[in-house]
Amino acid sequence: MGGGGASLALTSGYVLAASPADAVEGAAPDGPGHLDRAALDRALAAFDDWMRPLVDAVQGIPDGSVRFAYPRSRVGLAARWVADAVLLSTPLRRLAARMTQVADTDGPLPPLTMTV
Repeated sequence: MGGGGASLALTSGYVLAASPADAVEGAAPDGPGHLDRAALDRALAAFDDWMRPLVDAVQGIPDGSVRFAYPRSRVGLAARWVADAVLLSTPLRRLAARMTQVADTDGPLPPLTMTV
């Protein structure tokens, strides 16, 4: 609803690229750049471990949010306009920004290493 899916897509693309890169460095039983099944499983588990808290935060939409965000009547739409005007007013702008923050982490992104 608020761009969480787009943010997750960009972040997960980077994290997914970094996860196998870490596994390739330690793997390589068949030569440089080889990724065996066990290394791939570890890489995908690392990806899931890093992304899961963010995904869970985005998917945990409070009840009523969708109905408020996408009203289905003129009265609902008018109420939404009034609520938007109040929430985006100068005194409440910071509070509204905190309330609508989709997902956040203090964890650093995994390093992206390239092997050739």
